[in-house]
Amino acid sequence: MKNDKKTRYIVADGLLIDLIEERAVLKGVALTLSPKPYALLNILMRQPQAVVSKDTLFEEVWNGMAVSDAVLTTAMKELRQALNDAARKPAWIETVHGRGYRFLKPTKYSKKPKYDEIVQAATADSAAEARAIVEEDPVLETRFGIVTKRDLMFAAPGLVLSVILALVLLTR
Repeated sequence: MKNDKKTRYIVADGLLIDLIEERAVLKGVALTLSPKPYALLNILMRQPQAVVSKDTLFEEVWNGMAVSDAVLTTAMKELRQALNDAARKPAWIETVHGRGYRFLKPTKYSKKPKYDEIVQAATADSAAEARAIVEEDPVLETRFGIVTKRDLMFAAPGLVLSVILALVLLTR
C-alpha cells in the first residue's frame, strides 16, 4: 500500500486516522490519544498485518531516544484502551512476544473517505466545522446532490445531521 502526499486518511473497518489533523475516529467517536499512542497507531496502520518491531517503534515514535520497554508498553496500553481492545483477545493490535506488534485489520489509504466511512467517522468537530462552512457558502454541491443551509437547519437530529455535515465538510 503506497501513500502519496495528497493522501489524508488511513481507514480500517470503522477506524479512520486523519494524517493531516493527527486525529483518530472509531465508529463515529473521536478517540482521545496523546501524541505517542497516536504515532504508534499511525505506524501500525501504515504496515497492516505485518509485525512492526519494537526497535522500529522506538526509532520512529521516540526518535531513537533511549527509553525502556515499559514506556512502549504504557503507550500501547493507552492506545488499546482507546480502541477498546484487549491484549489477550485482540481485535485491532496483536502483541508478537519478543518481536513487536501487528495491526490485525487490512487498511487502505484514502484522499476522501467513502460514504460509509464518513458515516462511521462523523464527529462533533467536523459537524461544527461544516456548520461554519455552510455559514460562508449557503449552497454546496456534494456528490449526493445540493445541500443548502435550510436543509441543514431542518434535517433530522442525531446521526442524519452529523452525516450531512460530514458530507459537506469532506466535499470541500
